[in-house]
Amino acid sequence: MSPPIEFQPQFGVEFEMVVKNIRRHFDCSGTEESKVFAIMAQQISNGSGQDVRSTLDKDVSDIQTLDTRPWTIVQDASIREFSKVSEKEQHSPKSKQDRTSLELVSPVLPWDSSGKGALKRVVDFIRDTWRPATNDTTGFHVHIGNDAVSEGELPFTFEQLKQLAKMCSLFEEVIDGFHPPDRAGREPEDSEYTLSNVANSFFATCQTKADRVEKLEKNVRGVQGIVDCMNRDSDKQGDTGSKKRYYKVNFASLFKHGSIEFRQHQGELRYDRIELWVSFLVEFVRASIAMTDDKIRTLAENPVTLDVLVTDVVKNEKYRRLVWKDYMKAISAPVEEQIRVLSNKDSRKERQKQEKALSGVKLAGLPAGRARGGTDRSQVAGPSTLESAVEQNASEKMPVENALIEATGEAHNLSKVKHESQSSKEPGLRGDHLGLEPPTSYDGDVESSSSDEDGLDKVRRKLWSSSDKQPVKKKGMDGDDKDLFAI
Repeated sequence: MSPPIEFQPQFGVEFEMVVKNIRRHFDCSGTEESKVFAIMAQQISNGSGQDVRSTLDKDVSDIQTLDTRPWTIVQDASIREFSKVSEKEQHSPKSKQDRTSLELVSPVLPWDSSGKGALKRVVDFIRDTWRPATNDTTGFHVHIGNDAVSEGELPFTFEQLKQLAKMCSLFEEVIDGFHPPDRAGREPEDSEYTLSNVANSFFATCQTKADRVEKLEKNVRGVQGIVDCMNRDSDKQGDTGSKKRYYKVNFASLFKHGSIEFRQHQGELRYDRIELWVSFLVEFVRASIAMTDDKIRTLAENPVTLDVLVTDVVKNEKYRRLVWKDYMKAISAPVEEQIRVLSNKDSRKERQKQEKALSGVKLAGLPAGRARGGTDRSQVAGPSTLESAVEQNASEKMPVENALIEATGEAHNLSKVKHESQSSKEPGLRGDHLGLEPPTSYDGDVESSSSDEDGLDKVRRKLWSSSDKQPVKKKGMDGDDKDLFAI
């Protein structure tokens, strides 16, 4: 058995985002990526003091060493300019060309004040300058490495990596609670880029978490064996095909980058959330590689919960703030706390349900038997599930939702729907609080739809056009006001 390697944390990050209003910011089209990327790289460099390049620059390929590698703006075909929820909506060519998707990749950074400071300056500059959006196709990936080893070497011994694999298999379901449900990687509608490490065929016969630990202990031989078990060739076909790296925890990155990649986090551009997640990963890796077999066996034989994770493993209560539902409440306006925040997964299901239900709607109104007074609430746009208290008083407290019901039941009178969100006494109530995707143009003018039959889309545009175009101030985790941008 090799002696354990001391852990001196270093990290790298990959931010996926969508930049809007390209014409206003860069005086060109979103399809002119080389120009957009070059301007962004230069402005980020000037504003943050970091060396930033575009992969479309010829001189970037000449940089070989980690010490001199810059921040890099790259293309990413997996990112969609519009979320999957709205992908079937009619977006004008003008709107499509006014957006571009990209990924910003950091160099290897030390996990200290200098590395955190560089990260914060870059993230804050991007948010303050362009207000980029994230959606259900964007991710935030973190690489955890070890500065105690030389470039090209594995960051930890085989024994340390095996203990980390066991801990990942034990706590996957708990860590799932830190993210939207569609990042769990177990269902067909989940993200195909964050597959579950324990839902692959290697663990198929395991009935308990203790079974997972035992199977890893008995069957894994060598670092390649860890990769083969934790990053099984995927049976899930799609844009990704079968690729080992598209798992929540990517152990295949050990051989390519000398790091372990954590891919599960949704797209994020708020520094406080970014720093908290990276900090958790550093402490989780630190604790895992130091675990003894007896300790892991004890954890596996008892309930594996969030309390165990924060109390006995990472040993810091602040990581409870990563819980997705609590985080969404913390950054929401008071009215949003009364409404369940739907996950992207539920939103996509709801969107499909709405499209199927509305496919038979005609301009003259709904079919016979579906008069305005008898509207079926299950077919109305918006969340399918509200908190029970809100649901009981929907007619009194949800004027915007009532407008949707009226409009859906009488499509030919859509022009009479009032901008009730402006007169609502509850602050911040608008289309996004009802689970609606923003219209094609969130920041600018409202674009017309190509189909007069899409009454729901017209109402959506009215709701969003009536809302304040300025960022809504929210209370952050630390109590400070935050700007909440599109997620």
